[in-house]
Amino acid sequence: MKGNEIAKPLTIVKVYISLQDYIFMKVYLCGEKGCCPYVEADGNEVLIGEEGNMCRLTREQFNELKERIIKGEI
Repeated sequence: MKGNEIAKPLTIVKVYISLQDYIFMKVYLCGEKGCCPYVEADGNEVLIGEEGNMCRLTREQFNELKERIIKGEI
């Protein structure tokens, strides 16, 4: 940021598509400077990050991460 600019608030955009038992979800976590990482759940895997910097987790790994965050362990 330059001078007296005010930081932009985090923008969260959720996209859900459900076709019978198949669920696709993508959540954008957009912030300052055009940074727009996202969480994408597609089938049995979850992608977290932004273009060029992604982490691929199994659904089980993601659920473990989520539970630890909820419990305040992370």
